[in-house]
Amino acid sequence: MNSYKNNNEYPGFTFHHGFQWFYLSHNGLFTFTQLALVGAFIHLSIKNNLLYHFTERLGKTSLSIYMLHLPLLQIYTLGYKFIYGITHSSTLSEAILLAKELDQFSPGFIVIFLMLLIPLSLFSQEKIFTPLQLKISERPISIKMKENGNKGSITPGPQD
Repeated sequence: MNSYKNNNEYPGFTFHHGFQWFYLSHNGLFTFTQLALVGAFIHLSIKNNLLYHFTERLGKTSLSIYMLHLPLLQIYTLGYKFIYGITHSSTLSEAILLAKELDQFSPGFIVIFLMLLIPLSLFSQEKIFTPLQLKISERPISIKMKENGNKGSITPGPQD
């Protein structure tokens, strides 16, 4: 039996405290606006080749964005707080106290973060994750082909 009077007081299911609502939407549930965006872009055909190529690359890197956004956000937040503290104080101890107290970020903070996150994720996807994935998947295929003695097929041979 929980001590919460109703669902509005249960952390994670609250709609009145925005920070707690974050956990629901961040852990896999879509909000209405996210569903509307997905629905709007399902049947959209892109005529511009440059835009089509960019959106295709962005779609392929979505897993990298998902994996990297929290660690990079933590690093970026610490850096932002440090720079903010240094620029708005005269001593190091005052800068540290000011950085600790900072909990509200401007919309520009998010825009700059996204401008850093997307290229870093694209780079990591194309230079690290995709080559690693190809290397990992090629090894079992080449071993299977050697076992079968077939150079053109990876289907299993007859069982003994």
